[in-house]
Amino acid sequence: MKIDATAALDHPEHRYAFDMQESPVGWEFPLDIDFIGDIRVYGMYWSKKGSVYMQGNIAARLDAQCSRCLQSIEYPIDIEFEWMFSQQEDIDNGVYALKGKQMILDKLILDEISLVMPLQYLCKPDCKGLCPKCGKNRNTEVCECNISSNGLNPFEQLKDLF
Repeated sequence: MKIDATAALDHPEHRYAFDMQESPVGWEFPLDIDFIGDIRVYGMYWSKKGSVYMQGNIAARLDAQCSRCLQSIEYPIDIEFEWMFSQQEDIDNGVYALKGKQMILDKLILDEISLVMPLQYLCKPDCKGLCPKCGKNRNTEVCECNISSNGLNPFEQLKDLF
């Protein structure tokens, strides 16, 4: 995704709205995640003293798997962002480079998404997961397995100390 900032640079302080959708097919995303549908980016941008400021939202849906029961789930993402583009890039201070008068957004979008991704995806907060003995999904099926450790857990001896 990219935005031509020529109008904003020619007319400082004037705000311009944008609303874009694009399929992330072919984008280099370092994490092993698939997107469902398009990524939507919308908001406003304007220039001030030769730099372009951007505020908005990123909305996407990830195709994930519950960490406990392994069911496929759709994980929605809605992120608010504020970016600054300038001729002089300074990543440490959150200033990204203008490519001529273009703002290239792909990497920034993926960086924002990777920062809000959870360590574990859950289909619901109280997911019971899979039975460790028979493998049944304990959210949908009842199993009669005895899942006590039978002394195989080395920490079981500590439970009587507390």
